[in-house]
Parts: sequence; C-alpha cells; structure tokens
Amino acid sequence: MADAAPKSSYPPIPPWRVHLRGAEQDLQDLAAEHSSGRTRVIHLQSEYFLEADVLDELSDCNRVAEKARWILGIICGLAKVRRFSALPVAVASVVWTDKDGNWVGRMPLPSVRYRIVPGTRYLEGANISEQILALAETSEVVRTNLIDFVGEWDFSRLRRIVDSILIDLGGDKKKGAAEVLRRGWATQPECARFDDSVNFGNKYYLGAHSPLDLAPGQNQDPLSLVMASEFVRTLLARWIASKIAITKVTCEGT
Repeated sequence: MADAAPKSSYPPIPPWRVHLRGAEQDLQDLAAEHSSGRTRVIHLQSEYFLEADVLDELSDCNRVAEKARWILGIICGLAKVRRFSALPVAVASVVWTDKDGNWVGRMPLPSVRYRIVPGTRYLEGANISEQILALAETSEVVRTNLIDFVGEWDFSRLRRIVDSILIDLGGDKKKGAAEVLRRGWATQPECARFDDSVNFGNKYYLGAHSPLDLAPGQNQDPLSLVMASEFVRTLLARWIASKIAITKVTCEGT
C-alpha cells in the first residue's frame, strides 16, 4: 500500500526524501540550521526529512541511502562542533515518488542509539551552516574532519583531526601549532596537555604511542576522553570559522 504523501512547502516535490531518526533536539537543530539551500532538513507532520539536490540526480534507493549517510556525516559532524551534546541523526528510511509526484514507496533502514554529553555551542548564526556545507564540498580536509569527528572517539582519532588542522594552518605540525598559539585558539599548557594525553593515553584509554616512550614526569595529569574531545571541538570550530572568513573576504575581493 502506498504511503500518504507529506505536505511540503518546497515545490516541486522532489523524487526522494530521506526520513530521519534521532533525538528531537538534534532534529530540530538540523531543521533550523538547514532550512533552505541545496541541502535541507524539513519538518513535516511531526517527522523530519532530508532533501538534497544531489539526491534528485540518483535513480536507485540504495544509492540515495548511501549518499544521504554521507551528507549526514558532514552535517552531523558540523552539529557536533556547534553543540557538544549533539548526537548523530540516522537514516530511518528512504521514500520516493512516482512520475505524478505521489509518495508511493518506502525502504526502511536500521537505527543506532547514542548517549548524550552536555556542552556549549559554537558556529551559530544566519546562513553559517550553508556556508560550511559549501566549504566542505570543496575542501577535503574540512569534509574529512567533520565526518571523522562524529565517529567513535579515541585518542588516536582526536590526534589525527588536530594534526590535519595544524598541517592545514602551517604546512607542518610545528608551524601549525605556533599558528594556533599566535591566534589565541589555545594556550601552550593546554596544547601540551592535549599532546601528552592523545600520545600516551590515560588509565582507561590507550594513546597513539606506547607508555614506554614516556619521559620521567610526563603525562602526569592526562585529559579524559571527553575533555580531549572538547579541546578538539573548540579548535575545529575556530578553524572552520577562520576558513569561512577567509573565503568571504576572497569572494568579495574578486
């Protein structure tokens, strides 16, 4: 039996919509930040759907689901940078229309549960999400870091994200670290504590290097995984904000 067609304020009706599953706060946040543009999250009859121009070009529901997960990886990574308590939103199902615009099919997909961690918010403002999505489409390092950040955290992953930011800033990690300090994004003690923590871990989580490599007195006060993640989130937010500002200045000057 065909599903009832949701009423939409986006004429014409797209051939695909991706039904989203997640916490209400996270879905509301995505709908508020991505209400228009080439990638949209819309709220219809108590449900949330992803629409994207790039999905309209596809002809197979499995490819739509795969592409939707890729898009969600970016926008959920951005949401996680903006708001630490943000949880990934999952693809619940793919729905599609017939040639007359009637909603005639639905392909359900499995779901995943996540836990909530409190935190502050970053990267909020008019049209900022659309700017960041446009940046992520053209910048592989931004796109990769957003997708990486929304994944399962460990010290090695967090170090990998920061290393890529440092290389992007300075051409190598040493120069990038100096640039972080110069811009006031973090202090020297904060950076040193983060480095020791991700390199050598703590009593609960392994770091990227063996504890046997520790110098005497090194890593005496390691960060928890949550604290290290918050350091990365703050750095990500400031780095992305700086790239948007640079892009905007470049566009205005050309």
